[in-house]
Amino acid sequence: MEDSKTSTTIDINAFNAENYINRVVNNNKHQLQNCLDIVDTLDIPDDDSISRGDVAFLQAVCLDVKPKTILEIGTWVGRSAYTMTIASNADVYTCDLNDSMFIEIEEYSDKIHCHPNTHSDIFLKQKLPKFDMAFIDGFDVNVEDVFNVCQDSFTLVAHDFFNMNTLEHCKGMAVLWRMVEYANNHGYDYKMYIPKRDWIPSGCPVFDFGGVNACCGMIKVEKNNGET
Repeated sequence: MEDSKTSTTIDINAFNAENYINRVVNNNKHQLQNCLDIVDTLDIPDDDSISRGDVAFLQAVCLDVKPKTILEIGTWVGRSAYTMTIASNADVYTCDLNDSMFIEIEEYSDKIHCHPNTHSDIFLKQKLPKFDMAFIDGFDVNVEDVFNVCQDSFTLVAHDFFNMNTLEHCKGMAVLWRMVEYANNHGYDYKMYIPKRDWIPSGCPVFDFGGVNACCGMIKVEKNNGET
């Protein structure tokens, strides 16, 4: 069996995130290392942004699911957007409530479509492509709108499942919980992958690679089309 079920305080329909990480990293190790090295060379500060372990996780997910179009909520300086487009060559549509802090890097920025000064409630009601992957790094996200702009089958990663300082549950956990509630009530099957507190700050240790995923949770959803 690919992933083993485990009981959690979030939901019993959760899958082993450590198994998933080890599988996707080992299946894509050489390509993943190359993608990670590229991000390391970019002149983008990682202060108040995603960690290197979270960069590795996002890129591993991209290499696994091979998204064509990615939704992002929470642009900041663009570190996560560049992370994903480097590992997938997907177009990334991203919004942020604040003024643009996005750092332009000519080689990759043409794949990233920024919407600064735009709350996700407004952004998700615009004319957008259908997304097969989403990265959520923001508060107060309307998950019904997320489902509406995504394909029937998609993968969503939520940052800050835990607060990096207090280790308490944070905005990422809240997003995933609302995703589960919506999926249960609207005919979606799902698998959820929950990080561990002791992965902070270095990530889940992967043999002969390093730490992957400090505090990202993930859910994979698929419309069940009335099937039991």
